[in-house]
Amino acid sequence: MHKVGAIDLGSNSLRLLVAAAGEGKTVPLRRELIESRLSEGLQEYGRLYPPAKKRTVEALGALLKVMREEEVYRGVVVATGAARDAADGAEFLKAAQGVSPYPVRLLSAAGEARLSYRGAAAALR
Repeated sequence: MHKVGAIDLGSNSLRLLVAAAGEGKTVPLRRELIESRLSEGLQEYGRLYPPAKKRTVEALGALLKVMREEEVYRGVVVATGAARDAADGAEFLKAAQGVSPYPVRLLSAAGEARLSYRGAAAALR
């Protein structure tokens, strides 16, 4: 089994999951949550508030450090609503990619909903 990791750059918080994956199964090993309020001011201005972007990139750096400490073999960073809706979302994604050795992807609204459903359904098993 290899360690894998995923970071969700959400509108209000960042979530990290590190898991052991292989042989058709995934076993969660570590979860972390950091509130960064990326969407602060977004509805009012249509752009990401600079201190919110800074807080979020710093929080991403902290979670990436955890992934390094956990010796994650493969990882991904996904951004959701705030990055998708902001006029400067692409700029934010470039900043996030600048600190991440893993790919940074922007989820579509449908992709975000699909993954949210899968996560909720898996938690019920």
